[in-house]
Amino acid sequence: MMVQKNNNRQLDGLNEFIQAVMHDTNVPGLALAIVKDSEVLLSQGFGRRNVAEDRGVTSQTLFAIGSSSKAFTAMALAALVDEGKLDWNTPVKHYIPTFKLYDAVATEHLTPKDLLIHSSGLPRHDTAWYHSTISRKDLFDRLRHFEPTCDLRTTWQYQNMMYMAAGYLIEVITDQTWEEFVYQRFLMPLGMTNTNFSVLDSQQTADFALPYRKINDQVRQIAFYDRFQAVGPAGSINSSVDDMAKWLCCLLNKGKNSKSEDDEQRLVSEVQFDQLITPQSVCPALPTLYTKYEETFHWTYGMGWFVSSYRGHTMVQHGGNIDGFSALVGFLPDDHIGIVVLTNLDGNFAAEVVLFNVCDRLLGLSEVDWSKRFQTRDTELKEQLEKMNQENEVKCVPDAPLSHALGAYTGEYKHPGYGTFTIKQDGNMPDGMPGFNEALTGPAGVSSTQGDATKAKQLLQEGMQEDGYSSISQIPPITLSYFMLDSDTTNLISVLAQRWQTMLGITVHSSVMEVNTLIQQMTDSTGHPGPLQMWFLSYGGTADPEQWLSIIFGKGATFNNMNYGQNNSGNATEQQAVQAELATADSNLNPQQRIQQYNDAEVKLVNDVSWIPLFQVEQNFVVNPKLQDYLIYPISIIPPDEWGNIYFVQ
Repeated sequence: MMVQKNNNRQLDGLNEFIQAVMHDTNVPGLALAIVKDSEVLLSQGFGRRNVAEDRGVTSQTLFAIGSSSKAFTAMALAALVDEGKLDWNTPVKHYIPTFKLYDAVATEHLTPKDLLIHSSGLPRHDTAWYHSTISRKDLFDRLRHFEPTCDLRTTWQYQNMMYMAAGYLIEVITDQTWEEFVYQRFLMPLGMTNTNFSVLDSQQTADFALPYRKINDQVRQIAFYDRFQAVGPAGSINSSVDDMAKWLCCLLNKGKNSKSEDDEQRLVSEVQFDQLITPQSVCPALPTLYTKYEETFHWTYGMGWFVSSYRGHTMVQHGGNIDGFSALVGFLPDDHIGIVVLTNLDGNFAAEVVLFNVCDRLLGLSEVDWSKRFQTRDTELKEQLEKMNQENEVKCVPDAPLSHALGAYTGEYKHPGYGTFTIKQDGNMPDGMPGFNEALTGPAGVSSTQGDATKAKQLLQEGMQEDGYSSISQIPPITLSYFMLDSDTTNLISVLAQRWQTMLGITVHSSVMEVNTLIQQMTDSTGHPGPLQMWFLSYGGTADPEQWLSIIFGKGATFNNMNYGQNNSGNATEQQAVQAELATADSNLNPQQRIQQYNDAEVKLVNDVSWIPLFQVEQNFVVNPKLQDYLIYPISIIPPDEWGNIYFVQ
């Protein structure tokens, strides 16, 4: 659905402008809603929500809005203040006696307002929750273990866990989870029926955007971030621009559900709404895209909102960034203008460019070239980072002896707040690709790169017999599930299936699957061996054999999706012996012995597993002559120890 009401021509050319911005920032998909005087002027999608399947963005496409969720949490506390159940300036400890921070003074004096204005004294400590499955209450109880870097209320430091604490405070006061409270008090009354709190829910709908990230100058699809169990109040909401337009109308009406004078339609009082968008602390100048421009004032923070001015007009806004998504919600309260921009590429500035441009248009001002400004600033920041890295590299002493053997650092390290960290010695070595074994042969000594259908069928037959099947004809039905990287993927799978049928006599059906579902099925299979499991393997990204042997086939390995050594096959005992050899190699500090042990184990592993041949690829690379110290190794991988040596010269 697209809504557009444009009678004054102020938005003429906007579509073309957005397409140009998306091109410049490599954004696959973008959705935009514009509200003026509580009327939706535009609600429209641009680009692709799913690149591989060429599915377009609509005004109902669901995106993760990240930290733009914080405004919902702040308004939830404001609603409790309206009801007399909460006071902004009464210490949190009054409501939750068990509340405790590392600093005793902060424990006694930190208030609900402090939770929302980033003045707790704590730095981000995001590693404590990112990719963790810890519960909200458990993380709340761990707050006492995170050290502050400043005293309470002395410095503005962006902090997600304080919003987690605000969400937990809502649960304690109302006996409802943060999700339940926000849904019942805001989403339902506003008619935001497509909005949810989990990307898993989004993926059950017919219209959701996939997450993308720019990796090595290529936009790649990545996995959804789905571990918001603890810090949901800081950033777990997923929504569409159709729904967010309703939220903007509420904001422009200062907390009312409609333009009606009926206070029963009010979600929060005007007094408390004004508190939310009143500056509470000044944000320090940071080395970001938001440097000081003549069109903007100093950035301040209210409660769940950044507050500044744009070309003399008060601007309230908050962005949101989480894996694969960037969002921005902003409004000019005095001019009754609201804008929301949602994108499915993390770390981009397209949303800021679009928001400022729309403001220029609706305010009748000359259009500032924000795209050029941000591109220039982005380049400056990258150059600064490169210079810093080069300066740090110069300070390093080459070939300096180790103060301790690497093995001395391995083991489990426990922190009461962060949990348990495990450090393993992965053996990455500075001499290229030490694990590459030119003498390694395939099953039964096969060394030719030419296809041999007879040999392939013989090896498959032998492998099936090892697993209890007397002939290939007894193989159970096989379905190859895959996700489409591009339009050629289906053609490739079709050719493979034809060759398996012709050369091996086996029938393989195919099924297209969403990448995150496929990854989840692979993950779930670990430790649960089935009668017959087949996985496609490819290796890359590291120079050390441990990373493609022990991590995939080792005993208790997280990525042992094939359950090698922990299955019911007749040769499970032999597989466990190979795992023991891998464990010995992992801890061997002698480089030559270590590599030989890996090579020996690899030969046994290759000869043990039943392999179905897929395809062979020869790759040719042209190295940009501007790249200095760029080393190419046998399988076209740059070892981690060489990463620091790669740099561009002008």
